[in-house]
Amino acid sequence: MVYPRILTLLLVMMLAAPIGAVWAHQCPMHIQSIDTVLLNDHDQYDEDVIARVEELRDQGVELHEEGRHDESVEVLVQARALLDD
Repeated sequence: MVYPRILTLLLVMMLAAPIGAVWAHQCPMHIQSIDTVLLNDHDQYDEDVIARVEELRDQGVELHEEGRHDESVEVLVQARALLDD
């Protein structure tokens, strides 16, 4: 019978859809975290580090806007790690 298979497929699709939204919402959180550090503690970092962080941040924003959230989070985490060292 096809009907139960269609219901199963629809259920799986409905459960999987929010996963992308969760990743999408992590990007702005990482961006804001980086921006806060850059705004408040800019003078505590070497200019080369700041330049690299800004480059990674901009790349992360671009990836987020393209819908490539997994990649965006990875890049933004790299940027934040430079600030945490």
